[in-house]
Amino acid sequence: MSCGIADTAPEIEKIKAESADYLSGLNSCGVIDWDTYNYAFDFYMDLLNMAYERGKKDTSSEWIPVSEELPDYGIAVLTVNSDDDYEVNHIIDDESGEWFYDGVIAWMPLPEEPYKGGEKL
Repeated sequence: MSCGIADTAPEIEKIKAESADYLSGLNSCGVIDWDTYNYAFDFYMDLLNMAYERGKKDTSSEWIPVSEELPDYGIAVLTVNSDDDYEVNHIIDDESGEWFYDGVIAWMPLPEEPYKGGEKL
């Protein structure tokens, strides 16, 4: 591994070291100047840190066990069943809590619709 980073180092540190080596190589070859190197290095390290922190976000608490709560009738949600199959699903019988796809053990709301230029795609 480059820059003396051990193979057992956390993945984020390996990526940072490889990125620093790459930028250093660009600077050494004259592709980028020192100021550009410093700017790119700081920007890229900040970006990696932000991505790493977002990736560490605990999403397990977003899953709602069906034993605790059911979504509103007819509302599409993401579900998982006991076979670890993930599906967009919905309740088809409000009284019984029957799902379109059977065997649901947990669900979560779908993310908001994507936007492009201020308008829904």
